[in-house]
Amino acid sequence: MFFIATSNDISGLSESLLDRFLVIEVPEYSVQEKQAIMPYLIRQLVLERQLHCAPRFTASALVMMEKNLLPNSSLRQIKSSIWRMLCTGAFLSDDVVKFGQAPVIDEHSVEAVIGSAKIKKKHSMGFL
Repeated sequence: MFFIATSNDISGLSESLLDRFLVIEVPEYSVQEKQAIMPYLIRQLVLERQLHCAPRFTASALVMMEKNLLPNSSLRQIKSSIWRMLCTGAFLSDDVVKFGQAPVIDEHSVEAVIGSAKIKKKHSMGFL
């Protein structure tokens, strides 16, 4: 029998507990890797939320996300943030609903979700 544990941060774990595990460090995704993965996250959102089409991002929204969201967020946080950006108004506008246009995420939607403060990492541990 094997026990597998995951942790975002092992600094709070005791030496005696760490002695019982083989610690394998997995590096975080780089900003470039997250940018490459983002279309797949958006595709998942479209399927899960049964959207009629994928959102479009303005250039300024992508720059804001690259500076403030991607460096400090997990893929789950990025996906959740994109959904919240859609819900701030772009997805719910009358033109999008009535005419089936692709929702546009602009810098105002990004600012409403991430604000000027950067997202802080959460430290958690889980067992499988």
